[in-house]
Amino acid sequence: MAGHRARGIWVSAIRRKQPHLRLEAKEYKLLRAQVLAGDGWRCQTCGARCNLQVHHKKSRGRLGHDHADDLITLCAAYQEATHPIAINPTRRMSG
Repeated sequence: MAGHRARGIWVSAIRRKQPHLRLEAKEYKLLRAQVLAGDGWRCQTCGARCNLQVHHKKSRGRLGHDHADDLITLCAAYQEATHPIAINPTRRMSG
């Protein structure tokens, strides 16, 4: 494997980042409909047909793209399970 010498240390070549793809709202709505149709209007985890959402496999915050390859149909329950609500550590439990 070829590498580059940087500051006296051999390091492997760094892959160039691809530009982040984020669609405008109208284009995203069309892509969302395509993903839902492509997934047969079913949650790809449990097969549910209601409360469907399109989920980014790699979140936008981690440079996930608005591209069909990075999107999957999930029901609200599985979508919520992939994004659990952060617990506020300063909140006190009653009891």
